[in-house]
Amino acid sequence: FVVQSRALAGTDWRMLVLADIGPVRATARRSAEISVITLVLVMFGLALRHQRRTIVAQGHAVSAALREISERTRAEESLRATLNGHVHTAKMAVLGQMSASITHELNQPLAAVQTLSDNTVELLERGRHDEAKENLRMIARTTAHMGQITGQLKKFARRSEVESEPVQIPAVINDAIFLVRQGQRFRNVRLDSRIASGLPLALCEASQLEQVIVNLLANAVDAVERQADPAIEVIVEQRGALVEIEVHDNGGGLSDTARGHLFEPFYTTKEQGVGLGLGLAISNDIVCRFGGTLRAEASSRLVGAAFIVSLRAVALEEADHA
Repeated sequence: FVVQSRALAGTDWRMLVLADIGPVRATARRSAEISVITLVLVMFGLALRHQRRTIVAQGHAVSAALREISERTRAEESLRATLNGHVHTAKMAVLGQMSASITHELNQPLAAVQTLSDNTVELLERGRHDEAKENLRMIARTTAHMGQITGQLKKFARRSEVESEPVQIPAVINDAIFLVRQGQRFRNVRLDSRIASGLPLALCEASQLEQVIVNLLANAVDAVERQADPAIEVIVEQRGALVEIEVHDNGGGLSDTARGHLFEPFYTTKEQGVGLGLGLAISNDIVCRFGGTLRAEASSRLVGAAFIVSLRAVALEEADHA
């Protein structure tokens, strides 16, 4: 209660009035409650506004991120297409360098087939059937060899995407060696190969790995062409979780400066006008896209240089799953 007092005029009395403050307290309580509710609503509104702004900002950020991802995807696809084009162009350049000597190799059996055919007709006219049959067998063997050469060229020349899969490495190495041996430049070079038995599959793309090996062999021939006894050796072995392909030569080796720039585009140690300096750069990029490595070091076997391709070996269960 609130006590109010007042003196009564003409007397010694005072009048005391006790006023109940309950209604005031109730009014104050309601006012406080209203104030709290209003404050909560204001805070909720501010929080909602802030949350909305955050959501809008996040939406903008997500949209920007999606645009960036889309742009990066398009850029990667464009880069991949450009790189595949460069890889195919480099492959055509290798074939162009080999074409003259391979054409010469095909001209010889073609001339032999022509001669044998003429002789066969004459032998048949004379009734010498056994000799004619032998000529026909020689024609069949010669054309089969020519078909093997042209078939390998067609296989090598086709455009391929880098889609790594478990591959039998010996088959790729043998195809590459067969192809380069058709070139006249390889006729004076001792080319030996040592492929370990029981090799696991390796993760790569066969056609593009063959391109890398052909390129390394062609570079090795360039390195040994002035040697008295030019020699190249190819070694394929498993080392731990890797399958490694080594191409050794007995050329002049690599200087420290050259070794530091070998895989840079347009860098070359060859004479001006001989090569563009793209072969090793593209080969390195191909191998890296396999998840492997390509490195150069001094040869431990033929005193010249060695280029080593390292590829991830694939376990049998992984190959079955793939």
